[in-house]
Amino acid sequence: TGLVMIKIELWLHVKGTDDQVFIERIIDLPFAPWVGLGITGLTNENSNLCEHTVRSVWWDYAKACFIVMLEPDDSDDTGRTSQEIVDTDYPSEWIRQE
Repeated sequence: TGLVMIKIELWLHVKGTDDQVFIERIIDLPFAPWVGLGITGLTNENSNLCEHTVRSVWWDYAKACFIVMLEPDDSDDTGRTSQEIVDTDYPSEWIRQE
């Protein structure tokens, strides 16, 4: 029997010099997430932020997945806009919430 993977929908708040945006993406984990869990590999290699920490978790019955709110990415001090941070630091699997 293969390893069962759990669908996780990640939500992330990114704050730049101009405004803030929320981005999301789907990942699979071999275990349920918990508050305080550090998740790596979510940013591009050139990003200064190498680990994201889970802030809150809840089950979405309609989507049949865990929703995970990550700690905000507000650590950028290079004067970039939120869209520049998303375009530079996050791979294309992340989509902007409207």
